[in-house]
Amino acid sequence: LMAVVDEGTGRRLRFKYGFEGEIGGKTGTTNRNSDAWFIGFTPELVSGCWVGGEDRDIHFDSTQMGQGATMALPVWAYYMTRVLRDGMLGYNPTATFDVPEDFNPCKKEEIEDTFKYIRKILEENNITNYKLIYGGSITPSNIKSILSDNIDGYLLGSSSASYDELSSIIKCIK
Repeated sequence: LMAVVDEGTGRRLRFKYGFEGEIGGKTGTTNRNSDAWFIGFTPELVSGCWVGGEDRDIHFDSTQMGQGATMALPVWAYYMTRVLRDGMLGYNPTATFDVPEDFNPCKKEEIEDTFKYIRKILEENNITNYKLIYGGSITPSNIKSILSDNIDGYLLGSSSASYDELSSIIKCIK
């Protein structure tokens, strides 16, 4: 999630707000631009900002205005700027994440384990005709073909979901 800040939807934390330390984050926007959020984390602190309305009929007029990077990220940036500048709080703006030297999220064994895990849950729920869709793999150019597939259902999400979460998602698909 550091890539979100370094090169993705949260990159304005670097060029507009001047954050230099290690930060990860995730922007988000709901259907019809009703909610926008940004969850950010440093090695020492996790915090988030939500912008939206309790009434589901209230929403931003466009994704450009209603997306998490436009509405929530600036609020989070303002908050974190103050937090990191306040020496009495004790947060270090140059703190680094403690990542094991041998950590490799793209290691073949890690990916294969994830697919085995997901397939096991699908089989337990008697779903044999499915398509796995991970965040970021749906684009305007492929959405039409994805939706026209003759399959039992789609599993949306990431490999970090728990067994119970995936089981719940699959039961909803069925």
